[in-house]
Amino acid sequence: MVKLREKLQDKYRFETFLRKAIFEGTQVSYLTVKQNGKFHVFWHDEVIKVFLNKFVVTNSGSVKGSIPNQKVLFKIDGKNCGEIEMRNGERHHHKEMKFRLHKNKIFNLLVCNIKDTKDYNADKKIVVYGKAIKKIIKKN
Repeated sequence: MVKLREKLQDKYRFETFLRKAIFEGTQVSYLTVKQNGKFHVFWHDEVIKVFLNKFVVTNSGSVKGSIPNQKVLFKIDGKNCGEIEMRNGERHHHKEMKFRLHKNKIFNLLVCNIKDTKDYNADKKIVVYGKAIKKIIKKN
């Protein structure tokens, strides 16, 4: 995991990883987060830009009973917002790589960094942010 962290220090590689892991490359254009009964929609390029500018990529430390450098962590202000973890199951299982983001922290990060918002529908159940406003609302 140390080598992976080192590779992700390169902004181009980190961007490529994030695009593939979250948006399947160019297949998905929006990140939608359901929060407090509403759907919040963000444009993929803005999400990636915020993550690249805000995440600090580190390795996990050693906590009682754990092995150091077992995970690659994505931190903001010293707090974990996401991680990559390698799981080595039993011998009849495949190795798994898990990529997780903390929903509430990521949502707050995006809302604080992508300011423009517009309600998509009359009942205000869908909120669209930033460049997604032009992409979604102008089409309809």
